[in-house]
Amino acid sequence: MSIEIVDPYVDLIEFKDVAGIEDLYSDAEILDALGEGAAMIDAYCNRSFHLLTETRTFHAPHSEWLLAGDLQSVESVTWFGTPLLPEEYLLFREMGDYDMLMRYFGSPPRCYPWDIDPALGSHAGQPWNAILVSGVWAYMAELSGITWTEVIPAKVVRANTVLGIRLWSARTTHYSGDGGGVVLGPRPLASELIDTEVKDLLNPYIRHPLPRFWGSPYAD
Repeated sequence: MSIEIVDPYVDLIEFKDVAGIEDLYSDAEILDALGEGAAMIDAYCNRSFHLLTETRTFHAPHSEWLLAGDLQSVESVTWFGTPLLPEEYLLFREMGDYDMLMRYFGSPPRCYPWDIDPALGSHAGQPWNAILVSGVWAYMAELSGITWTEVIPAKVVRANTVLGIRLWSARTTHYSGDGGGVVLGPRPLASELIDTEVKDLLNPYIRHPLPRFWGSPYAD
């Protein structure tokens, strides 16, 4: 079974200092443990805390607005196959778990299944009811000039540190000899690691999933 690993939320040197790790030969394995812990955090919170510049595809809500999580800035919007001009939409941030992307005027062009060839079921290779949003995505970010910088909440950093220590401790047994390396043991399950301590750190950041009708994202 493959293990998901993402970029850690805690710096390697900072982590080793907190964890009291002096091993100079296992940084790659430590980063894997931290990345695995970060992936567990993402799965538990239903969001990534890293800054990403990308296009995401959503189910069309059949209304003049779309709820999109952690959308800091919009570069372009394609609504039911139609690119929108910047003056045709507005982003409202901090609407609870989600940000609201709203069309300024009129109803969006309706596109029901019977409006197109059922055998095709798409516009330009996208699902028939898709809304494409390109932009900057992050839970928290700061803008300086034209440069965005991600801001990771301290509790998320702490949770990644706690999970990293547990994963590293559970997965390794040190052996003596030249190089002072480690042998990796079995990986614990997320359900075994995300206990009350970690949940208390992460619960404020959980993003609850939306029903498809309200504009839930397609799986990547």
